[in-house]
Amino acid sequence: MTRCLQKLKPTDASPLTRAKMSKEIKRLEEADIIESVEGPTLWVSPIVIVPKKTGGVRLCVDMREANKAIKRERHPMHTIDDMIHDLNGEKFFSRIDLQQAFHQLELDKDSRFITTFSTHIGLRRFKRLMFGVNAAPEMFQQALGSILHDIEGVTHYIDDIIVHGKTKSEHDASLKKT
Repeated sequence: MTRCLQKLKPTDASPLTRAKMSKEIKRLEEADIIESVEGPTLWVSPIVIVPKKTGGVRLCVDMREANKAIKRERHPMHTIDDMIHDLNGEKFFSRIDLQQAFHQLELDKDSRFITTFSTHIGLRRFKRLMFGVNAAPEMFQQALGSILHDIEGVTHYIDDIIVHGKTKSEHDASLKKT
């Protein structure tokens, strides 16, 4: 069953905030992360504007209603206990934090409609996985796991990769493969 949400009014924001929103929307479009929506759509979620320390804004889509309709793919997630087990006895470590990690995974064209959100310059939707989708952490964990599973001395939790080794040369060899 497909739910249809009422279209929500774009955020009531000041002219300065709207200018910052426009700039962020343009950046996301140029980075191929979001796209404009033409025509009718079944879902429209509101956005929350979060100020950044840099003076810009972050556009956060409120996916609470949309998440109720998303059919989740359940993938096992590493736990802290798993990581402690993997790291036990190791002496050398590196941590790699993948920036905007979810945006590295492209959404299927048939799934994008549920990420539609309303702005003062029209509707947009995500072309890439986004923060706020209830299944995003396990989807990303599974995708990263399929890439890293053959590399010894590497463990990960969502977008954090831990490279480890008992010796510096062991660690460095794993880091090079990562």
